[in-house]
Amino acid sequence: MSTTSENGPKQAIAYLRVSTPRQTHTSMDIDPEGNSIATQRSSNLIKADALGVPIIREFIEPGQSAQTISKRPIFKELLRFIEEHGDEVSHVIIYSRSRAFRNMFDAFIVEQQLQERGIQLVSATEDFGEDEDMATMSKVLTDMMNHFQVRNNGKDIKVKLYNKASKGGTVFKAPVGYINQPVLVDGYKVNSVVVDEERAPLVKRIFEQYATGEHSIAQLQAKAADQGLTTRPTRRWPTQPIAEVTLTAMLKDPYYAGYVVFKGDIFPGRHEPLVSRELFQRVQEVMAERTKTGTRDRILTHYLKGLLYCERCRSKGVKSRLIYTEARGNNGETYKYFLCRARQDKACNLPYLPVSSVETSITSHTARLALPTNFVDDIRTQVERTVENEAALVTETKHNLEQELAKLEREEDRLLDLLSDVTLNSEKLKSRLRKLSVRRDSIRTQLHETSNGIAQGVQSLDLYLRLLADPHQFYETSTNSTRRKLLETFFRSIWLDDDEQVTSQMTERVEAVHRAATVTQTNGISGRNQKSPAAYSEALALPKTDQLEQNPNRWAFFSSKAVMVGPVGLEPTTHGLKVRCSTN
Repeated sequence: MSTTSENGPKQAIAYLRVSTPRQTHTSMDIDPEGNSIATQRSSNLIKADALGVPIIREFIEPGQSAQTISKRPIFKELLRFIEEHGDEVSHVIIYSRSRAFRNMFDAFIVEQQLQERGIQLVSATEDFGEDEDMATMSKVLTDMMNHFQVRNNGKDIKVKLYNKASKGGTVFKAPVGYINQPVLVDGYKVNSVVVDEERAPLVKRIFEQYATGEHSIAQLQAKAADQGLTTRPTRRWPTQPIAEVTLTAMLKDPYYAGYVVFKGDIFPGRHEPLVSRELFQRVQEVMAERTKTGTRDRILTHYLKGLLYCERCRSKGVKSRLIYTEARGNNGETYKYFLCRARQDKACNLPYLPVSSVETSITSHTARLALPTNFVDDIRTQVERTVENEAALVTETKHNLEQELAKLEREEDRLLDLLSDVTLNSEKLKSRLRKLSVRRDSIRTQLHETSNGIAQGVQSLDLYLRLLADPHQFYETSTNSTRRKLLETFFRSIWLDDDEQVTSQMTERVEAVHRAATVTQTNGISGRNQKSPAAYSEALALPKTDQLEQNPNRWAFFSSKAVMVGPVGLEPTTHGLKVRCSTN
């Protein structure tokens, strides 16, 4: 409940910001400087309690180090919120002025706008005193110091980076073929760059192959993918084949020949070159020659590109991609084909496959994904029954969470009362309050997810079941980008031969659903004569019903949501003309 005053409701909104995404995950107990969201939130909550105003909304800016608020989308969203709901807000709480403002002009303008609306801008960690004039002067001085410190730090960093680059140091993330790694120098750890023993030989081979002038970028990209050249995995992205645009940039990068480029200047690097300067120069000459003659490497795109493999090579135990290419005939028309990469090395005799024929074959192959209608209906029936049973458990879970939340709020009130006792250790009490506020936020999030998770999961599953009912029609009427996503979801690999035959290996979950459909059809299992999903659990290799009761993520097999399952697998149930399916 919000409190009210003569001027209207007393409610607050809070702004939290970190400079880098990494700081979002920093634990508050090891972050006394306020570089994490958890630390800032805790301080803001304590300040709001002291002011007697509830925080009705938080605006969190993760990983934004911009020096002006015009480059911070969440801060601009906060200002729009105030424009629309200014009458409902009495305070804007920030962790510190340096967290909210990186230049003094933004600070002055925003504070003036808030004052005109009767809204106070409050810092959770800075006390500017009770005297209004002195407080204003202190704020201005603080903003000026922050303003010049930010800019001086920026200049200092630029100077240090340029100085490091001029001495051959690497001032950016190491490119593919190298690894950023600390090394010991005179007993001290120094950030350095070392050769990636796994990828470096493959990078060198790419330069050597392109220097021959016999390969296009597209052909090299396919070769690199088959040879195993991939990006390094990150927290956000798994390892994946090198894209053509990345490969082009690599071939142009002097770093691989032992140079560092920074701010337009080139310096001899301290890192180990992967290619000789002569080889690098030859690669640049090939690129320049192709540009001059009009035969420059083109980045050709097709939604099936990178998804198809040669069946003839597979039968010989070799993995070889089908490359998409375009050729211009003497009549001026452009002809589009897929060809086996191994054909370029004269190791395969698969003829050129017209793109139109390949597209038709793949479209026909998706018809094999359809599940029996009665199986889909039975799955939907079982889901509906389970959701009904789940409702009671959800209600109980919400009740328990609400009780724990009420208990935490009572404990928080008690600790706030104790803070007024000067004989007690206030730091310990504040530490306990911070932990309570974090736990309280966690419970509120759980309550929200408990309320909405099942409904979202059921909706996701229902959409997926519709797709399973007739995937062929859905694929046939979809855009090319959607078709590609469907194929990536359905299949691990797709092989083609020149007789329009398609062989595929389905993804594990897609295969599991088809296996379940086959088992249930064979055994006569139906939602109309089963009272629980145990039979389907067996077919899908899922836990039994009693195990599901004990598993908080019991629906995780069926949805990307925590309470239901992501797309599961499909396996062809019948054979059609010129099409066969394999699961090996």
